Amino acid sequence: MIEKMDKSTMDLFINFLLHEKGIKTESAETYIEYIDYIYDEYKGNILELEKYQAIANFIINIKIRRGWSDRTAYKVASMVCVFYNWAARSGLIKESPMRLGHGFKRCETKQIDFFDWEDESFKKLCNNPYASIRTRTILNILRSSGIRANELCNLNIHEDVIPHYQGGWLRIQKGKGDKDRFAPIDPETIRWIEQYLS
Repeated sequence: MIEKMDKSTMDLFINFLLHEKGIKTESAETYIEYIDYIYDEYKGNILELEKYQAIANFIINIKIRRGWSDRTAYKVASMVCVFYNWAARSGLIKESPMRLGHGFKRCETKQIDFFDWEDESFKKLCNNPYASIRTRTILNILRSSGIRANELCNLNIHEDVIPHYQGGWLRIQKGKGDKDRFAPIDPETIRWIEQYLS
């Protein structure tokens, strides 16, 4: 068991944050600081947590115990989500339990509300034969990529989707911080995009 990221993992993650995610050095250091804090709170390797619900409950319990604001808890949840998704893409774990989108929502109460992409109601909607292919494609893009709703609305099929989706990416133009970036999508979402385009 480890209580912090080992240096080689940390270096790879920082490289991803700086060069693929395109964030500033100060922001990358904040990621490392919070991820190390989660490691320390867990007293072990957080990559051993394989269930979304277990991770969500763990962050919620820290929030309550430490008296974090909703803003801080949301920020930590976002960073943990990025870390798990990167770890899955890098082969450190088989699959990200965060499902490439953590679904935490800010709220005014001391308890964080969150959306579980594994929820039966979501699965029913995705498998509803009366739901359009467009609707199911949209839901799978949101689930898989973790992009914001306004970023999805601004996707240009010919510039942001078609040239990139078969490689497992969508291009986000002028996203948060007015920056361009690439968001990962999973094979299931690629299949839905292909159906939609056809």
